[in-house]
Amino acid sequence: KLAKHSEQLVLIISVVKRSGNEMSIMALLWVISTITFGSVMYYAENEHPDSQLTSITGCCWWTIATMSTVGYGDKIPVTNLGKLLASCVVFLSMVFMALPMTLIVGKFSAAYDAMQSAEEEEERVKEAEKKKEEGLKETGFGENGRKEAGLNGPNGTADKENQMRFMS
Repeated sequence: KLAKHSEQLVLIISVVKRSGNEMSIMALLWVISTITFGSVMYYAENEHPDSQLTSITGCCWWTIATMSTVGYGDKIPVTNLGKLLASCVVFLSMVFMALPMTLIVGKFSAAYDAMQSAEEEEERVKEAEKKKEEGLKETGFGENGRKEAGLNGPNGTADKENQMRFMS
């Protein structure tokens, strides 16, 4: 069981390594959107007396909590413009997450299919070798039977000396 799980872990690690570009794009989008939406939210909320969003860093914190769908609720916009902006942040965060994730999932699916195909091919080869050995044993052409019959060549074929003997 451990070997099976470690193969799956290796698969996940290889997919993460192959998805470096997509992860970089996702991180870059998060940084840009955090700074942009945090700054815009600050200017939308900072002059309202009841606003809890009183600094750009506090607004960036709010943006990260909102985009990650954690949404602590410790800071909320109170102006209509702030609420509209919050709706945009929620919607765009879903898009920011969905686009790179579809590419990563596609890579995972392709890697998993390749792993399954390799395992199936390995099984087919083992099964074919097993059937070949069983067939040779049934006909008396096992390892010793091949030598006795003069089939010492590659893949159980007649070697040069025995070919000449059978031809004359």
